[in-house]
Amino acid sequence: MVRYTRQHDEYTCGPIAILNALKWAGKNVSLKNLKYLKRITKCQCDSDPQCSGMADKDMNLGLKRVGKGIFRTNRIRAGIKDIEKHLKNRGAVLANLEGIFDRKNIITGHYVLVVGVSNSGKTFKVVNFTYGETIESIRRNTLTKYRRSRFRFARPLLMAWFLIQI
Repeated sequence: MVRYTRQHDEYTCGPIAILNALKWAGKNVSLKNLKYLKRITKCQCDSDPQCSGMADKDMNLGLKRVGKGIFRTNRIRAGIKDIEKHLKNRGAVLANLEGIFDRKNIITGHYVLVVGVSNSGKTFKVVNFTYGETIESIRRNTLTKYRRSRFRFARPLLMAWFLIQI
């Protein structure tokens, strides 16, 4: 069983998600690797009080750099059915949930790693969904409410990186 790492501060969900993706892929990594991950993803919130985490482009770069030879990534805007299908094919999904309120009541995104789905498809195993928790079972409708959509009637989409172990 994989021992995932939870987030210990407000703005390192991106590097923590990458760290947990490496753990999902079977790598022996720990919080000692966090400093390196923060540097390559440009998540330097310790020194910048205006910082609000990291951008999707930096997540993309970070996954490609540390995942080389470990897993393949495919960055897409995914619907919940796409995510469910990928998980049932033994993949994992790193997703940016939009519409999360941080401790300063500012709407922001939050990176999580989705590592499993129930047989019924009603719940998902999500790593680092809630501040201070490591892994939780999240209902399908809870996960779908955090989506990127410019149009009210568009299909609910999450910015996601589908991970496939090499």
